[in-house]
Amino acid sequence: MELLHLSYFQAIARLESLTQAADVLHVSQPSLSKILKRLETELGYPLFDRQGKRLRLNDGGLLFLSYVNRMFAELELGTKEFQAYAAQKAERLRIGAASSRLLPQALTTYAARHRQGQFCIRQIIEPREMEEQLLGGRIDFCLSFHSLRHDQLYSIKLTDEDIFLAVSPRHPLARRPFVDLAEVKDEPFITQTSECGLYETSLAFCRDAGFIPTVAFEINSLEVIANLVSADLGVAFVPAFGSESLSQSITRLPIRTPTCRRGIWLSYKALWQPSPQQEQFRTFLLHYFSGPAPDSSVVY
Repeated sequence: MELLHLSYFQAIARLESLTQAADVLHVSQPSLSKILKRLETELGYPLFDRQGKRLRLNDGGLLFLSYVNRMFAELELGTKEFQAYAAQKAERLRIGAASSRLLPQALTTYAARHRQGQFCIRQIIEPREMEEQLLGGRIDFCLSFHSLRHDQLYSIKLTDEDIFLAVSPRHPLARRPFVDLAEVKDEPFITQTSECGLYETSLAFCRDAGFIPTVAFEINSLEVIANLVSADLGVAFVPAFGSESLSQSITRLPIRTPTCRRGIWLSYKALWQPSPQQEQFRTFLLHYFSGPAPDSSVVY
């Protein structure tokens, strides 16, 4: 039983004529007659009483028509609701980010300029998962600390982010305008856990400075790291984005040598037709991060 054939049945019932229904539906009368016969055979009961050239619904036909009308009404309602749902989903910007601290300031600025749309933010740490979510269409954009190297994805560097050394306000270096990383080679370090992007980056900075750090604590939360630094339990690397609010409990020192920065990358599908809002947000991010990075005005 096909939906098209049921719509033909509706037309025949409304016009009470195979000839008129065939004209309206743009099908031949013999074909329409066969479709009606097939439908009645499938139901096992005639739907019309033949009165000359007129076809009038019998009691069974009236009963069946009520269900067909209800079915098409529900289908139309479902279609409209789905279209509304699809439109809402199209307006929702789905963003993956290697760190939840990359977006709050940007989203605050965007919302102040463009008061529309919804956001779904997911923290995604593993590059492979970032690729899978982008390719699978589960996110529209991804902000990460590395370029995603996949032939179906496009990655562009938005900016370079300074990484600071966090020390207690009572630390001997706290009043210095900057620090050379080798000066703290004998200090205990408080790092993020190994699954976080800053962990390997921090170790690389220390290797560039000529030492392997002694890691006293590995902690996911930047706030907890700041608390431990404030308690004189070690020093730590903190990123420029999102660590401004910690300045009351720690002192952030620019690192003169080696250069301690990491890139922030925006990735999305290479062959992609963005919606107007997606293109608007992409353009916004390119301009927002192309300005001075947090604390980039520091002169060593």
